[in-house]
Amino acid sequence: MNIEFTDEQKMLTDIVEKFTARHYDVLKRETYIKDDKGFCAKNWDILAQTGLLSIPISEADGGSGGSAADLISLMQPFGRAVAVEPLLACAVFASHFLSRTASPAQKEQWLPSLLDGSKTIAIAHSEYEARYDLRYVTTRFTPKDDHFELTGHKTFVLGAGNAQAYIVSAIAHSAPNGAPNGAPNGAPNGNGSASQAEADMRFFIVKADRENLSQKTYRLTDGSVACELNLRGAKAEPLEAARFEDFQNSVAYTKIGACAEMVGLTELLFNATVDYVKTREQFGRPLAKFQVIQHRLSEAYAKLELIRSQLLNLASLAPEDPAYHKTIAGAKAYISKIALNIAEEAVQLHGGMGVSNEMLIGQALKRLLVLSTLLGDYNTEMKNYT
Repeated sequence: MNIEFTDEQKMLTDIVEKFTARHYDVLKRETYIKDDKGFCAKNWDILAQTGLLSIPISEADGGSGGSAADLISLMQPFGRAVAVEPLLACAVFASHFLSRTASPAQKEQWLPSLLDGSKTIAIAHSEYEARYDLRYVTTRFTPKDDHFELTGHKTFVLGAGNAQAYIVSAIAHSAPNGAPNGAPNGAPNGNGSASQAEADMRFFIVKADRENLSQKTYRLTDGSVACELNLRGAKAEPLEAARFEDFQNSVAYTKIGACAEMVGLTELLFNATVDYVKTREQFGRPLAKFQVIQHRLSEAYAKLELIRSQLLNLASLAPEDPAYHKTIAGAKAYISKIALNIAEEAVQLHGGMGVSNEMLIGQALKRLLVLSTLLGDYNTEMKNYT
C-alpha cells in the first residue's frame, strides 16, 4: 500500500518544524524543563495560537478532529526536537477524551480554554497495583445530594505541572476492587469479569484547587512533571456520557501519538550519530571510515525504516477497524523496542558524553524510556497484541 500524507498534513509538519527550529536548542530545552511546570508557558501559547492544540478535539467542538495521520504529522516532528511541552499528555490524551465525553455545559466551560492554551487538564487513571491494566481501579465515588465525592489515590499523572483540573476514574463505593496482580485482566478480585469492571467504571472532573485533594509533583526520567493525587472525599463532577470504551479509544489515539514521537526521536538519534562519526576521529581518521561502524549504522538505518513503516501503517488506521487496538499495541511494542535499541547504539557511539544533558542524544534517550512504557510496557503491549 502506498500511503502518502496530504498537503495539509505536510503543512502541519512544516509548522511544527518551524516552531521547534525557532524555539529549541539544547540550552533552551534545559531552561524550559527546569521551570516548575516542566515547560515554557510562552511556547504553549504559541502552540495554541497556531492551532496545534486543536488537532485532537472534534470538529463539532471547534477543533480539527485530527485523524491518526494528522496526529502523526504533529507528533513526529515534535519528537525530532525532543520538545518538552505536554502535548501528548494534555492536548492529545486529555483533550481527546474530554471533547468526546463531556456534556454541552462542560464543553462550554473547558474546551475554549483548552483551545486557547489558558488552561490544561490531565488524566488521573493509573494506580499502584494496576501494572498497566486499564480496568484496575480502586478509587471510589460516593453520590451526594448535588455532587459526587472521590476517595482514593492516583499515580503517574502526566502533564500535571500546570493542570487546572484532572479527569479521574473511579468505581462505586459498593463495587469490588479492580483486578489485583494475578487475577484475570479486569476481573474484580479475580471473581468478576472484565466486562463488569468496564461497566463499573465512571469518570469525573476534579478541579485542582478542590478541598480534600492533595498533589505531590515529581520529575520523571526525562525531566517532565508528573504527580500523585490523594483524594479524601474530593468534590467531583461526573462525565455522564463517558464509558470505558471511550477511554480505550483515547488511550489508543494517545499511543499512536507516542509511536510518532518515538519515531521522531529515533530519527534525531540516528542523524546526530551519523554526523558525529563523520567528524570524530580515532587512530587518525574519522569513525565513519571504520567498516564496523558502517555496518552498525547500516543496521540501525534498516531498523529505522522498519519503524517508519509501522508508523505509516498506523496512519491508515480507523477506529472502526476490528484490529484497531491490537494493531496499535503491536506497533507500539515493536517501535519502542527498536527505538531503544537504536538509542543505545547512538549513546555507545558517542561515548560517555552521549548520556550527558549537554547533548540531545541523552535527552532523547530519556524521553524514549518514558514513552516506551507509557500506558503499557513491551510485555503488556505484546500481550494485548496476541
